[in-house]
Amino acid sequence: AYITRAEAGTFWGIVMGPGTVWDQKIRKFDLAGNTILETNAGRVNQQLHALGKRPISSFHHEVRTLPGGRIAALAAVEQTVTDLQGPGNVNVLGDMIVVLDENLNVVWTWDTFDNLDVSRKAVLNEKCGGIGGACPVYFQSVQANDWTHGNSISFTADGNLLYSARHQDWLIKISYDNGNGDGHIVWRLGKDGDFAAPAGSIDPWFSHQHDGNFDPTDPTRLLVFDNGNTRVAKNGPSFSRGLALHLDEKNMTVSFDLNVYLGVFSAAVGTAQKLDNGNYHFDAGFVMQPDKSIQSYSFEVNPSGVIVGFAKQTGILYRSFRLNSLYS
Repeated sequence: AYITRAEAGTFWGIVMGPGTVWDQKIRKFDLAGNTILETNAGRVNQQLHALGKRPISSFHHEVRTLPGGRIAALAAVEQTVTDLQGPGNVNVLGDMIVVLDENLNVVWTWDTFDNLDVSRKAVLNEKCGGIGGACPVYFQSVQANDWTHGNSISFTADGNLLYSARHQDWLIKISYDNGNGDGHIVWRLGKDGDFAAPAGSIDPWFSHQHDGNFDPTDPTRLLVFDNGNTRVAKNGPSFSRGLALHLDEKNMTVSFDLNVYLGVFSAAVGTAQKLDNGNYHFDAGFVMQPDKSIQSYSFEVNPSGVIVGFAKQTGILYRSFRLNSLYS
């Protein structure tokens, strides 16, 4: 079980582990630990079946409240494909965005298998070898291709959704249109996507990124934690980055407002947040030490790219946030 978001005196969390689909849950709870809302993949699958949609196997990485009170969650979807991601039949794990109303009824969905090219394998050919680790719970095989590995959903100023597909090295804008969208892909940001690469950078694109979200004070500025796994795999040791990207969606160009190498390599997890004082907060939550232990680092970076503060903790931090209050 882990927490995904803090929301004004409450938290969203995910329960994921051994058992059936009925044991895979999303839960909203208060500061005292009292459950406010809860549902599970089994109940959601009953509704998905009635809607003619694929079933999900579990929830993972993200659940949050959208403006207006609806709830968006990431869920794992399994599908066997033939001679597309390897010879013969291969179980492939994708993602479904499930949107629920305040009564936990399914009102909108978006499925990677319906909208992305399943022949485009995970960039680093990641696989899952069983329950546990970073993979969501799945059931149809012992090993599966971890095709998309979505890790965040955020809401855009124009009423759409931004989805982070870690293993595709893409941030994907999806037509949600405040619940009326048809789910078509508006654009894909990243290498081999729809935007021209930022000019004048040795490393123009993020990879295996986390927590893509728009600056609440500037809908053209996109924040993202760039883990950098693909860069490291292809070019050797490097550092993760905190990025603020200026997007021109009309001309499909992107440039750097902030591009800071953080001095550590976080192979997984991460957060990107704009602070009220104009600075940025980045969580590098999985930094392997020489003795194989894990350390987590939280950085505060000013708009000039100077690290003005940091904190360190032993262990993995999936996300960390700077909050004025647990109640606001």
